[in-house]
Amino acid sequence: MYFYDVEMQAWWWTSAANYPFIYVFDPKPDLNGIDIGDAWLWFDRNEFDERSFEVMTGPFDDQFVSFAPRR
Repeated sequence: MYFYDVEMQAWWWTSAANYPFIYVFDPKPDLNGIDIGDAWLWFDRNEFDERSFEVMTGPFDDQFVSFAPRR
């Protein structure tokens, strides 16, 4: 399935077999200014206000990125 995330300004791809891993297509920089480009992310279903993802591929591998607060 493909999803468009308005806050990230990017398309995601995932499937029932892959979730909570998602592939994101070049999102805008996160709240800390990190620009990850295309990457596999792990959705951190935490209880914090920000939506957090762990980067699984690329130069920011193993780093967490955060986007707009949950609604």
